[in-house]
Amino acid sequence: VEQGLLLVGAPPARLDIFLMLRVLRVLRFESSLRALTLLSGIAARCKGMLVASGILTMLIWLLSAVLFYEFERGNERVNGAFESIPEALYYTAVFLAAEWAEIDFTPPGKVLMMVLCSAAIGIAAIPMGSLFEAFEDSLRDPDGS
Repeated sequence: VEQGLLLVGAPPARLDIFLMLRVLRVLRFESSLRALTLLSGIAARCKGMLVASGILTMLIWLLSAVLFYEFERGNERVNGAFESIPEALYYTAVFLAAEWAEIDFTPPGKVLMMVLCSAAIGIAAIPMGSLFEAFEDSLRDPDGS
């Protein structure tokens, strides 16, 4: 097909798809199909725990953003970063990654930041532990019985 298109005079840009198909053939995706099936089974086993920890994360995110808004709204040292709840949501999402910003918080903001960084570690640990446990179970019993 590729040679036929070249003879007809097809532009080279349209022939790039055939080069990509050759590369995909070399990668041999059929050998990784078993692994992908295993991973989808693991995700299905952990679905409830992943949804629950996602809901918990959203609640902590929203509550923390509102508290940061209340604590840091008038703080001149944060350069207006918490003047509205949407702005507070943005910064709180960064803080949930356990990143401590170089911001001079008020004392209640510092306490909230310490609690939030500690909670972020737990938020990440719950789904990870659930996924690893399901992975271990699927390696022990591949049939799922």
